[in-house]
Amino acid sequence: MRNHIVSLITGFALFSGEAFAAAQPDTIERKPLVIGTKIETGQIVGGSRVIGVDPDDYYLSQVGVSLTQEVLVNRRLNIKVGAGGVFYNSYPTVIQSGGAGYGVKFGPGISQAQALYKFGDPDKSWGALRVGYFGYKYNPDSKNLGEYLFRAGAYPTFAVTGGWSIMDNALAKVIGIEFSLSQLNGDLKHSFLLYSERDFRPPGDFTPAYVGEYTKGPFQIGAGVSLYHYLPIKGKVTSPKTRNNSVYTFDNLPAINAVDPLTGDTLHYAAGQHIVAGYGDIDKILAPSIDTNWDADLVNGVAGADSVIAHYNPSVDYFTFKAIKLMARASFNIQKMMPIAILNPEDLKVYGEVDLLGVKNYPGVYDDRTERMPIMLGVNLPTFRLLNTLSFEVEYFRNGNPDDMGSQQAKLNPAYAYNAVPDNNSQDNGGGLGNKPNAAQQDYYSVLLKDDFDNHRDDWKWTLYAVKQVITGISVRAQVANDHFRAQDTYFPGYWTGPSMLRTPKDWYYVVSVNFGI
Repeated sequence: MRNHIVSLITGFALFSGEAFAAAQPDTIERKPLVIGTKIETGQIVGGSRVIGVDPDDYYLSQVGVSLTQEVLVNRRLNIKVGAGGVFYNSYPTVIQSGGAGYGVKFGPGISQAQALYKFGDPDKSWGALRVGYFGYKYNPDSKNLGEYLFRAGAYPTFAVTGGWSIMDNALAKVIGIEFSLSQLNGDLKHSFLLYSERDFRPPGDFTPAYVGEYTKGPFQIGAGVSLYHYLPIKGKVTSPKTRNNSVYTFDNLPAINAVDPLTGDTLHYAAGQHIVAGYGDIDKILAPSIDTNWDADLVNGVAGADSVIAHYNPSVDYFTFKAIKLMARASFNIQKMMPIAILNPEDLKVYGEVDLLGVKNYPGVYDDRTERMPIMLGVNLPTFRLLNTLSFEVEYFRNGNPDDMGSQQAKLNPAYAYNAVPDNNSQDNGGGLGNKPNAAQQDYYSVLLKDDFDNHRDDWKWTLYAVKQVITGISVRAQVANDHFRAQDTYFPGYWTGPSMLRTPKDWYYVVSVNFGI
C-alpha cells in the first residue's frame, strides 16, 4: 500500500516538474544560505514522576543549529533544503552501565526538504503543490497549545507540545504532499494533505486531511478533518485484534462480590448488571468471584478469563489507531477595525481552538467525546511595544485517561514501549499516573478500576510566552508553562517519554532562549 502511494506522489511531482520545464527555460535564483541558532535553557520547577524518577529541578538545555538553502526556479518552483542538529540532555540523567544516559547528546537531522510549485500568476497564485518533508501550521495564532489535529493521538488519547525545540514548535512536521487552493481574493484558503506518519506509532501509515480557513476583516475562522491512520501500511498492526486492545461487555453475569486489588474494597455487581471490562479485569477480578462449578477448565478452583468469555459470550470491541479527528478555530483582532498606534498590530487579539480526537466511542474507556476535546483560548496582551509579543494561552482538556503516548505493553515486551498498540490505557503503568501508592503493582489494564485513578489533575494547561527582538537577527524569547512537556527518553533513545511530565496543577517549567539568524 505504502509503495503505491509513494509512487503516486513521486509521479505526480515529476509530472508537474516536467510540464513546467517544457513550458519555459529555467532561470535559477539561489538565495543566500540561512544560518540559524537557538540556545534554550530552563528548568522543570515541579513535575510528576516519569520512568520512576522525579523531574523536579530537572535542568533543561537544548542548543540547536540549522543551515537552510533556498532556490527559486522561474519564480514558480521554490526548493528548500535544511539540515542541522541539537545538543540535549536525555531524561533521566543517570549513569547506566557503560555510561549510557549520562552527559550531553547530539541529534542530527533534516529540518526540511521540500519543493513548492505555484500555479497561475506567481505573484498572486491561485494554488500550489508542495511535496517533501516540511512544517505545517494551520493555526497562525497558537504559540504553544493547540495545533492538535496533527500532534495528538485518539486511542490512546494524548496531546503533545514542544519537542526538539521546546519553544516555537506549535506545528507538525509532515512527510507527504499538500495542495493548497486560494479563492475570493485570498480570503478563503484550502489545504488538502496526504502525509506519512513520522512521530506516532505505527509509523508509515498515511493520513488524508483537509484544513480550511476564511478571513473577513477582523475575524478569521478555520476548520479541519484528519482521517488519522486511515491508509495503513499493515492493517493488522494499525487495527489489531488481541487481548491487549480489547474491551468486553457483559449483560448476563451472575451476582458478583469481587475485591478491588488497589483499595481492598468489595465491588458489588447485581445479576445481569451491565458490566464493561478489560481482559485483565475478567481474569483477575471477575473470574475468581464467579461460581466456577459450570466449567471443567479450572486452575486452583478459579476459572480463567477465557473460560468466562467462552461461557458468557460477551460482545467485544477492539481499539484501533484509526480515528476521525476534527478541528475548529477562530480569532478576532480588534485592531483590524480600530488600530492603536502605541500597540503592536497583533496586540489584543483573541483566539481559540477546539479539537475532537476521535469521533468514535468505545464502551468503558473512550465512551465520552468531551474527554477527547481539548479547548484552547489565547490572547495577545498589550505591552505598548516594550515587547514584540506577550501571549497567554489556557487549555481545558477533560481527559479521563492519562496523557500518555506510551503503552503498558512495555511490561511484556520492550519493543512495545512507544505507543505500539492502541489500548484501553486507563490506568498507571508504573510512571506515577495514578493516585494510589500501589498503582505500579498492577500489570493489566483495568476498565473496572478506572475511577480509582485521578487522571483529571492535569485537565488545565497554560502558557505565558514573550518575544523581544533585540536587533535584526537576534531575539530573546521566554516561556513559562504547564503543558504537555516530554523529554528525550534515556532508555529508548530517539523516543520521547511516554507520559507527560507535568500532571498536577503544581507542575510547571520555565525556559529562555536566544535566537540568532543570518
